[in-house]
Amino acid sequence: MPLYFLMRLQHVQLPLRVDAPEEVRLVSVLKATGLIEAKIHALASTGPYIPSQSATVTCITEEGMAELDSWIGEFGSRRRRA
Repeated sequence: MPLYFLMRLQHVQLPLRVDAPEEVRLVSVLKATGLIEAKIHALASTGPYIPSQSATVTCITEEGMAELDSWIGEFGSRRRRA
């Protein structure tokens, strides 16, 4: 889930390079929604029609931090009700 990945990014030193295809996809989603700034790099192809990629996350945007604050606040209120 992209928000869990965004939460993870909050606790690592940036810039962060990711190479795993699933993480590159999450970076792509978060970048497209404006929650992070990142560069997605195409690498040499590892097989026919399968381009490899990596991504470098440079920062979490203000919108990303606001989304995290909102999501964490909502999650906390759900846990208190349970």
